[in-house]
Amino acid sequence: MSHTNTFLALLVDAYTRARVEVEIVPPAGLGVELPGYGTTVIDYTAPIAQLADHPEERHPELAEQVVLTMMRNMRERGIPLGTHYPPRSDDHTRRALLAALSERGHDAHFTDPDTVVLLGDAGRRTLHAHRYLAAAEGLDEDAVSRYAVEYVEGFERDYARGVRTSVSEDRLRVRVRPESSFPEESLPTLVSRPLTSDLRLVVVVDYPESMLVLRREQLGGMTEERALEAAVANSLEEPFEVSETDLLNTPIVHIGGGNQEYTLAHLNVLDRYLGETPHGALVVLPSPSVIVAHVLGRSNPVTAMEHLQELAQRYTADTNKPVSDKLYWWHPDSRDRDLPDLREVAITVDDEKREISLFTSDEEFRPLLESLMRSMRSEP
Repeated sequence: MSHTNTFLALLVDAYTRARVEVEIVPPAGLGVELPGYGTTVIDYTAPIAQLADHPEERHPELAEQVVLTMMRNMRERGIPLGTHYPPRSDDHTRRALLAALSERGHDAHFTDPDTVVLLGDAGRRTLHAHRYLAAAEGLDEDAVSRYAVEYVEGFERDYARGVRTSVSEDRLRVRVRPESSFPEESLPTLVSRPLTSDLRLVVVVDYPESMLVLRREQLGGMTEERALEAAVANSLEEPFEVSETDLLNTPIVHIGGGNQEYTLAHLNVLDRYLGETPHGALVVLPSPSVIVAHVLGRSNPVTAMEHLQELAQRYTADTNKPVSDKLYWWHPDSRDRDLPDLREVAITVDDEKREISLFTSDEEFRPLLESLMRSMRSEP
C-alpha cells in the first residue's frame, strides 16, 4: 500500500473515532461531511508529502492531529464537526481549566470555544466559561493554573448553592447557542426552547463567578414559562445599543453594546427596533453580542440577502464565540409570538449568467421574494 493510501486510511480511522463521516476521494482527498453544510472535499497532498520528515510510527499521531485541527477550525466557525472542541497545544487557558476540572474528579471537554460539558455528570452539566477566559487573558501559565483552580472551586460552590436552594429569578438570563453546544441526551434536562433547527434559547443562572445552564430540577416551584419570562426580562435590562446605518446601500438595524452575552434576548422584542414590518426582516446572529437586521421592502431584497450573508460569514470567522453564520427570515407573525419565528434562507447570485438561486425549505419566502422584486422593477 502506498504512503498516500496508508495515510488516508489513518485519517479515515481518526475521523471515524471522532464520529465524522468521510470517504476517500482519489488520488489524495477525503470527502468530509460538515453538519448542515453537506460534503466538502479536502486535498491532503501537502501533509502526505511531508510524511517523509517523520518516522512511520508517528504517522497515526499526525493523522490524529490533522483531524483535531479540522474539528477545532470548524467549531470556531460554529460548525459542530466531530465530538468536541480540542484546545490548541499552546492554549494554556483552556487546558488549565480542563486540568483543574479533572483534578476535582470531572471528566470534561469543550464543545465550542467557551462552553464546557461535564461528561461524567449524570445530567451533563454545562458551564459557560467566557468570564473565566476573559479574566485569565494575559496571565502567565502559573497564574492561569492557579486561577483555573479557584474558578472551578467557585463553579462547584455556585452549583451546590443552586441545588440546595431555589434559584433566584433575578439571576436568570437567556442565551442563544448552537444546539451542538449541548450533548443531545442533556437537552431534555435543560430549561430551553428550540429557536431554529440548529439554535436553542437557553436559560442560564448568572452567578458572580460563573454562568450555569438552568436545569429543570433546579426550578423548585417556578414554572419553565416563568423562568423563561424572567430570563428574557432580566437580559433586556443589560446594557445595549441600537443603531441604524447603511451596509453598502442596504439599511440595517444593529443591536449590540460591547462584549456582553445576552444581546440575543432582543430577538424576543425585535419589533421594537424595526418599525413597520409587513414582510418581516432578514436577520443574522453571528455572535452572542450582535444582532443585525434588515426590514424587507426597504431596498433590493436580493442585494440585502447577499450583504447580510457576507457579513455573517465574515463576523463568525473573526469571533471566538460564533453563534451562526446563517441568514434567517424573521417572519412578521413573530410580533404575536412568545418566541421569534426564524426561518433559514440563503441565496447565491451569478452575475455573469445573471442567475439567482434561492435556497430555503420555507414555502412562504420564495413568493414573497418574487413579489418584492416585481415591486422594485415596477417602481418608476
